[in-house]
Amino acid sequence: MSETDPAELHAQAQLELQQVIDRVARDLIGAPMADIRVRLETELRAAGHWPQPEPWLRAVCLELADGRIYIVTKLAYRDPHGH
Repeated sequence: MSETDPAELHAQAQLELQQVIDRVARDLIGAPMADIRVRLETELRAAGHWPQPEPWLRAVCLELADGRIYIVTKLAYRDPHGH
């Protein structure tokens, strides 16, 4: 696939989003949603993936606050169980 293939670009973006979520989870899983939200926004901006839809941000923050890693897509995460 070429670098301009929309499917390949989408898959790469999903992988990058998963990497951001994983970084935030390493430090803040189980933390208050407000703390997670600040860090998630900071990391997404740094990775060039800002803005994101509010419902998606809430879902990611809620999962992390509840002690679970949000999975963007099974293709972007090797272990769908978060291990």
